[in-house]
Amino acid sequence: MVWIEDEAQHIVLVYNGNGENVASKALSIMYGELRGSRRFIIHVVSPKGDIWYLEALRDLINNNIAYTLSIRYHGGAPKDLEELVRRYGDKAVYIIGSDMAEYKHVLKKYGVEPVVIGEVNG
Repeated sequence: MVWIEDEAQHIVLVYNGNGENVASKALSIMYGELRGSRRFIIHVVSPKGDIWYLEALRDLINNNIAYTLSIRYHGGAPKDLEELVRRYGDKAVYIIGSDMAEYKHVLKKYGVEPVVIGEVNG
């Protein structure tokens, strides 16, 4: 990790079809419960593939010049998410699209409760 990322907040985004909604929820969390933090590392796991995953993050990147943002693509397979969960555990915020059932299973296996986008809580 580079020095500029010391004391950064980690946010893991897992998405495919609803990436814009997942990124929007990340913004909401950055402005809300993580308010006061100025550095964020956004970890992305998406089967959309290298380069294409960035399209969903456009607003998150453009509207946050006051923050230090590092964005890292980790791959698109459930094993890639599992690596992140082993590394960061509950020290990261996990935001996942409701269409990512196999990935939700990985989080459940490690006892991580993600923010699920697209599900109605009742």
